Amino acid sequence: MANPTCDTSPILVRNAMLWAAGDGVQHRDVLFADGRVVRVGQAGSLRPPAGARLIEARNHTLLPGFVDLHIHFSVRGLPSQGPEPRDTAALSGRQLLRSGVTSGRLHLSSLETGADLKRRAAHPCAPLPRLQVGGPRLGGATPEREESAFWGVRSPEDAAAKIDRIWAAGLDWIPIHEAHRFGPGVLQALASAARRRGLRIMGSGADFEELAAVLTIRPDTLDYIDLSAADYPPDLLARVASSGATLAPTLGYAHRLRAFFDDPALVQAPEHFEFMAPPDAAAVLATARRELAELPYVAATLDAYPRLARKFAQLRGTGAPIAIASDVGSPAHFQAAGIWWELNAWRTFGLDVESALRAATQTGAQALGDLSAGNLRVGSHADFILYEGEIGVGPLDPSRIRTVAKAGALFVHDGHWVGEP
Repeated sequence: MANPTCDTSPILVRNAMLWAAGDGVQHRDVLFADGRVVRVGQAGSLRPPAGARLIEARNHTLLPGFVDLHIHFSVRGLPSQGPEPRDTAALSGRQLLRSGVTSGRLHLSSLETGADLKRRAAHPCAPLPRLQVGGPRLGGATPEREESAFWGVRSPEDAAAKIDRIWAAGLDWIPIHEAHRFGPGVLQALASAARRRGLRIMGSGADFEELAAVLTIRPDTLDYIDLSAADYPPDLLARVASSGATLAPTLGYAHRLRAFFDDPALVQAPEHFEFMAPPDAAAVLATARRELAELPYVAATLDAYPRLARKFAQLRGTGAPIAIASDVGSPAHFQAAGIWWELNAWRTFGLDVESALRAATQTGAQALGDLSAGNLRVGSHADFILYEGEIGVGPLDPSRIRTVAKAGALFVHDGHWVGEP
């Protein structure tokens, strides 16, 4: 596949209200060139270099590009294989960029797909967020399983061999699920082999037993949130607090599902189907409606919604860093605007805008180990969002996105998609 082309000439954003984690909002000009932030000055102080593109911010809010720690590139209802496959990654990438997500971690992929997406996303003109990639799901419940993105692990020796295959493919993370159900020595073998190869570990903490087991290997992130009626046990919270892991609770999914059930017309919002041909849009909508009506996982998530504010408060009480993790690509969870549902869930559950934005930028970038993401300091990635008006006034609304850039390439401008069609 040929690399895409785009304009990456310098950009001067003038008269913006620049948001920075911990510093609030300041009236600034920002100059981007060669894929980086090169100058930040007082509003009106910078002059565009020759050939630069000028964006008059008109006191709109300038944000770093968002970082989403938990994304899927599946588009439910569309085939990614078979006689008429769709490039669901390209569709997902466009919807994510349209929503301001410029960096993320892909959760669950085959070796081949993960390596291909990582290569594609590295190009500045590619309509994909910059990506770190998690390989196949390593599950403890089915040791004999080996499908494209779902692997079991039979023994410590099999664990080492599978980690070597993930490393050889050039992937970045291993996703560990059902940690409490691996055979003797397997979980520890997975962790040891991953550390030896420089792979990072995502640990699923979807219930207390799974969370307790995965904490024994000190994962880099702890994803999901327990959905049961019980509070987190104090001793488990203490272990979370001392684990050193970044928490990645997936809150916005339940928040979005609740809204869909309260107002079923929301499911057919046009932005959910942007970049789709009409027959594909109809298939995706029909699939979403069926999943909302029939899937037990959807029902369980909805049932847990009233408890999530308390559960989230318990996790925050550990003092562990918490990053935004949307889980888009799950049933009826469109990539379009997914991260905004996450941000609004944080506000609904009692957090301020500053905390939510920090989780979607700085904390996520730190979890990925990419300190050039999630901020607009000199030397950082030229990844930004221009958001209409003041970010702290009114609902957090993706329709207020005016501009999105990744690596100095514009993908949204004046509220319209301008990237590769």
